[in-house]
Formats: sequence, C-alpha cells, structure tokens
Amino acid sequence: ILLGLSRIMTTYGGGILAWSEEGDINAGRGSKTTVLYTPPKRVYDDYGNVTVSPQAPSSGAGIATLNPLAGIPPGNIDLIAPIGTIDAGEAGIRVSGNVNLAALQILNAANIQVQGTSSGIPTVQAPNISAALSASNATAATQQTALPAPVSGNSQPSVIIVEFLGFGGGAASPDTIEEDERSRRRDDRHSQNPTSPVQVIGAGTLEQNAISQLTPDERKRLVQ
Repeated sequence: ILLGLSRIMTTYGGGILAWSEEGDINAGRGSKTTVLYTPPKRVYDDYGNVTVSPQAPSSGAGIATLNPLAGIPPGNIDLIAPIGTIDAGEAGIRVSGNVNLAALQILNAANIQVQGTSSGIPTVQAPNISAALSASNATAATQQTALPAPVSGNSQPSVIIVEFLGFGGGAASPDTIEEDERSRRRDDRHSQNPTSPVQVIGAGTLEQNAISQLTPDERKRLVQ
C-alpha cells in the first residue's frame, strides 16, 4: 500500500484497517498543509427528514482518522504488514483514537501522532544527560586543578639597577692621588700566610718560628 501524494482519511468517525500480506505500507509524501474540502454529510431519519452537517475543516495527507467537529467519535487505525515495513513517510500518520502497528520494521515513527494508546511504535530512549554533564564537570574540574595558580605581580622578583654618578666633593689633590697609588701598590704585594702549613722561602717575610725550623744549611742560603 503506497499512497504517494494521495491519502486515506476519515473525517466523521470510523477507523482504518490496512493489511499488506507480502508488501509494505507507506503513508506517502503528500503535503501537510493541503486543505481538504469534504462534501457536507447528509443524515436521513426514519421519517425521511434530512439533516446536513457542516463542513469539517481538515488538512494534510497520509493516513489519518480525524474528529474535527465536536461529538465525532475518535477513530482507530490498525496497520499490519507481517513481512514488510510500515513507513510513516513525510505525510505522517494521525490517529484520533488508538493505533496498532505490526511489521518487521517501522520507519519515521516520530511522524506518528496518537491521541489514544499506541501499540507497536518503537520508542527511542533518551540519552542520560545527567551522567554526561557529571562527567564533563569532573573533567573540567580536573583540568582546572592541573593549571598553575596565577602569580600576582607583587610576588615576582624585582631587579633594581643603580648607577653612581658621584660621591660629592671636588677634584682630589695631587698628594691624595699619590697616597692612594702607594696604598694600592702595597695591597698588590704578595705576602706569606703565617698560619699556612706550607711556607715558601722568598715569598714574603718569614716569622721567627718558621726560621727556627730551617736547617743550618737552609739558613745560610736564605741569608745569601
């Protein structure tokens, strides 16, 4: 049963039963905005009186049981394709009552609207959003912990460069310059360390206790 651009609908009550022994059932690809103009319903009573019902506004395509007017009983839909596929298609399936679907595979189930109870429509389990958010928050907290703490500007070391331009006073006198030169020369002389265990002859003045440790021959050579 392939509707294409056509439709199967009831507007004044009643149900729909469709059975495809070896094929599929497809609700088609008709437009949902198509407006339908149904002829007025005439009701005859036992005395021959005729009652005309107002037009029932309806729209769309596909498979539907509509109750556009108050007092119209809901209609049920039963679609059965034992070895085939039931496809709601682009037009969709609209049910004012209950729906029962039986097939090996049901496609576009999200395009099926049911006001009553449904049987055979596959449901999609929603993902566990809370678990995903918890894992994301835990990952973000771990990454935040791994980041180094921000360093404030006050804790960073400072480098201060000082340049002396002068210590005041006028130019030094020639006597002062000569005295400084003699002091510098005295500081440049190498002297013997009296506390050192190694004494080098000729490298400064020997202490008396160091001379006493020399042999007579060494003392002679030291005098020479």
